[in-house]
Amino acid sequence: MINPCIVVLHNRSLQGSPQFSNERNPFHSMTGNGIPYCYCLVFGEGLSVADNNHTINGIQHEKVYAHILSHEITEMLVDPKGDLSNPEECDPCAGNCNNIWFDLFDQNGVFLGGTAETATATGFAFFINAIVSPSAALDGNGCLVQASQLQTACVYAPPFVSGELLSYGDTGTTGNVSDPVIVGFSDWLEFKSLFAGQDGSGASRIYAVNADGQLLSYGDDGAPGNVSDPVIVGFGGWLDFRFLFFAGRNIPGQNRIYAVPA
Repeated sequence: MINPCIVVLHNRSLQGSPQFSNERNPFHSMTGNGIPYCYCLVFGEGLSVADNNHTINGIQHEKVYAHILSHEITEMLVDPKGDLSNPEECDPCAGNCNNIWFDLFDQNGVFLGGTAETATATGFAFFINAIVSPSAALDGNGCLVQASQLQTACVYAPPFVSGELLSYGDTGTTGNVSDPVIVGFSDWLEFKSLFAGQDGSGASRIYAVNADGQLLSYGDDGAPGNVSDPVIVGFGGWLDFRFLFFAGRNIPGQNRIYAVPA
């Protein structure tokens, strides 16, 4: 295992549950032999990924763990030693600064926006404690300086990740290209060749050649994160071509893939 991190979820309210007398709040730190860990409190049982299936103090759909878990994991990543050598990434958007925000995502990890209270939010698959924007100014307490940034510095679309597959619209007019839709979340940089075309039935497909020389075919219905699991349409040897592309149809009207061997 490379660079492991131990995460402890602890519900202190359970009968017979061990009590951690040295620390009242959740935190992250590092063991003596250099393994980072997160100690996260849990306030209920029967956890769900969305963390909206509990009623706490009369509040329905209340969260019991995900806000704490995401907070500590994020701050462990930027400050694994827990020695404040890097700033607290979530505190400016959390209770420590009295500026509480959560970022919402669908089942494909597509950003849906933010909320100050997850119990009243709907239509999301999971949420995280918001992470402060790297461009935001912080004061000596690690809180936001500008009142105008209390929401905008915490609720914003994540930046693109290297290797994502983006889709743009083009109506053909000057400067019209649309904002991109992230249709593939995995690392598309791993492919040796990538091009679009149509299969024999006329269905639009994305073709890719992987490191094993297989030719893969993907579907894209246009929705964020929708790209289908691949179909292996060529079992090997596709790395041997110098050029590989979809050029359209031949004279009889058949969709074709063209290749030039090395």
